[in-house]
Amino acid sequence: MSSAGPAPADLVRGHTRGPVKEDDRERAVNLLAGTFDVAPRPVLHARLEIDIEPNPANERPVVVKASVDASGRVVRAHVAQPTTSAAVDEAIARIRQGLNRLAERRDTRRHRPDSSGPSEWRHGDLPDARPEYFPRPLAEREVVRHKSYSLNPMTPEEARFEMELLGYEFHLYEDAGSAADCLIARGEDGE
Repeated sequence: MSSAGPAPADLVRGHTRGPVKEDDRERAVNLLAGTFDVAPRPVLHARLEIDIEPNPANERPVVVKASVDASGRVVRAHVAQPTTSAAVDEAIARIRQGLNRLAERRDTRRHRPDSSGPSEWRHGDLPDARPEYFPRPLAEREVVRHKSYSLNPMTPEEARFEMELLGYEFHLYEDAGSAADCLIARGEDGE
């Protein structure tokens, strides 16, 4: 046995719901583990969820959620597609893209002078495809998850980068200069 640590696939915790084939689950786990080679930091763990909603009215019944923790920097993807293969492929592509961005940012910061010049942020990706909204009557709505966390002081550029890595449409942060609570959000045009 090697002392190099666990195999990449052993770092992936997988969860399925619905009629997910074992071959599809194994393929998804192996593809996610295959993204670790572009991570700029050691991968601590990864999570993969494949849910198939048996609703014939739903045009995109397969939802894949994936996340990779690269030494504290989490990259996430949330995709809904008509087939398991398409959903897995798109989620893995987004994880790989996020890990590549994380590596590029690390390299850019390493070679950037310490002065606070203009940002070198490059943007242009469209928002992530999300599962469709299902309007529930007010009486049937319930809180299914509550999340709280402390806000980290950061610049607007850092908040934008964090929002992209996490695959969010908006991100709440504390402005490093003014210590004010701030919100950055993606507009309808994707900017």
